[in-house]
Amino acid sequence: EVKGFGGKPKTPAKEVYLSESGISTTNLAGVAAHAKGPSVLTGGETLQRRPFEPICKGINDLGAKAESFKNSGKPPLKISGFLSGGFAEIDGLNSQPVSSLLISCPVAKKDSEIAVTNPNETSYVEMTMRWLDEQGIKYRAAKDFTKYNVEGGQSFHSFEKAIPADWSSACFSLCAAAITSDSEVLVKGLD
Repeated sequence: EVKGFGGKPKTPAKEVYLSESGISTTNLAGVAAHAKGPSVLTGGETLQRRPFEPICKGINDLGAKAESFKNSGKPPLKISGFLSGGFAEIDGLNSQPVSSLLISCPVAKKDSEIAVTNPNETSYVEMTMRWLDEQGIKYRAAKDFTKYNVEGGQSFHSFEKAIPADWSSACFSLCAAAITSDSEVLVKGLD
């Protein structure tokens, strides 16, 4: 059970430590761009070596400010200002920045246009769009995943739903079973 904040997140009192989770860092960067004060997102050693330039660029293009403490595009990241909408062009080699902006832009004040170069991992973007559809969010997407127009001033509503399991997360236990003799693993609920 998750208690929401109606599109107006509070600024965290201290750094948000995200261990080694890149998807959490990317998605929370978009959410933090709606908080009043600066939010600092950090994590473990390998997370701090991973690049987050695409989400930082998208946030900066859309009116908020995302910066790396090391000026390298890598965590810790400081997110401040307000995501207001407008035009952003980002690299889509990793789908996570695209999904983060698609989730964050509906609650921006103005409409947003997101241009994506190198669209990749499009099945994950399709999954994000299914969530937007379930929430009644108004947006348009190019069939080739290179352009999105998202109406601003929208809101998400609460819901009760069994969250589909993710094959990429399940693969760890499935691979471990495959390489171990005399093992058996049952994974249920994969979408």
